[in-house]
Amino acid sequence: MVMHPDNWFGPSSSPLIRITKDSIKVFLLAAAHDPLNLKFKLNITDTFSSYIEVPAKKYTLKLSAKPDIKTKLPVYGYIDMESEDYYEKVAENDKTDTKAPDITKNRVLRKFYFRSQNRHYDY
Repeated sequence: MVMHPDNWFGPSSSPLIRITKDSIKVFLLAAAHDPLNLKFKLNITDTFSSYIEVPAKKYTLKLSAKPDIKTKLPVYGYIDMESEDYYEKVAENDKTDTKAPDITKNRVLRKFYFRSQNRHYDY
């Protein structure tokens, strides 16, 4: 089961929570609004992608109930997270300084309140 919020918090990031029988994994989903805009990568040597799943470096997760795939009832939650570092290409028209780097290294510290969407995937 994968849970992420019904709406986006900010222009290009959202928490992503993967719950399996054995584990819970938390990510920051960084995505461009245009799927052809290849602007993100996890490592400096990676190729650019329109979205990436950035692992959480640390997080606190609170859920209103245990997610149940059978009932698919919404789960409400709160997550306070710090992501691992990732890289983002800066668009030329977003630059205020012509000497600024074309790629920025980012890390997100964020608190999210969310309502889940339950999706079942076979991993």
